[in-house]
Amino acid sequence: MQNSLLQKIWFGGIVILATATVWVGVMNLRAESVLQKGVENVMESEQIFREQRALHCVAEPTPTEIGSVVYPISDQYSHLHFLGQIFTAAECGQDRLAEVVDAIQPEVYEDGEYGLGVNVILEGGVPSEVVQTLTSRGFQCVDLQCQYEDTIQVNTLVELKEYAHYFERDDCIRCG
Repeated sequence: MQNSLLQKIWFGGIVILATATVWVGVMNLRAESVLQKGVENVMESEQIFREQRALHCVAEPTPTEIGSVVYPISDQYSHLHFLGQIFTAAECGQDRLAEVVDAIQPEVYEDGEYGLGVNVILEGGVPSEVVQTLTSRGFQCVDLQCQYEDTIQVNTLVELKEYAHYFERDDCIRCG
């Protein structure tokens, strides 16, 4: 009888172990499936982003009522006007960036310069690091408004791209 009880306990333990192993295996398969779906979603999103970026890089500008042009702006910079065009063009390469900067300035500036001045309104609660970065680049900031009134290097503007989500809006200072 003792052998029979030990056999049942041993067999029960095997069943429990086998059940736990199957359950863990099923959970691993589910986790792997969820992970695979997540990877597929990320890859799909990256593909859409690349396609949109490619379109922004070749799309023609839209003429405005006052005779200027507006180049395509990617969704992440859609809240910005001049900087949105510049940041989007920068992601397309130097040729597109130069094309956009030349088109949105009514006067001719040296290569690599932007001469319309920049007015940036920051979002409330912006980290002090953003204001420090702007002032270190020559912007004058009062409260949530930062301005750069002189001619500025386009590459200096492009360096601000990573902070675009802290900008509520922008405008030029000398844009007629």
